Amino acid sequence: MSARLAAGVQIVGPVVSVFWHQGEFGTGEECQLLLKVRADRYAEIESHLLEHHPWRNPEVSAVRIVDGAQAYLRWAETTTAPSSRQALRRAARNRAGWRTGRAG
Repeated sequence: MSARLAAGVQIVGPVVSVFWHQGEFGTGEECQLLLKVRADRYAEIESHLLEHHPWRNPEVSAVRIVDGAQAYLRWAETTTAPSSRQALRRAARNRAGWRTGRAG
């Protein structure tokens, strides 16, 4: 979350999954994550998830939002905007400098 690739995440579960894996039928418990991500940032979040997930082939997919409450969509857009992340990092550096006596 600190990278601000997603505006928010819902953690659903645990849920029971049924699946075919390596030719065998299986079941298991897992959590489903629903990430609020802008379409232009999807490749970045997919790469991050695949790099950090313990499974070799986790389910990572996107569902396009065709419409929604405008205030919510604006929140998701501005929260994950690159300038928003940069401003947050600057503010964090400035706070750290203030605490240590160094200017950011």
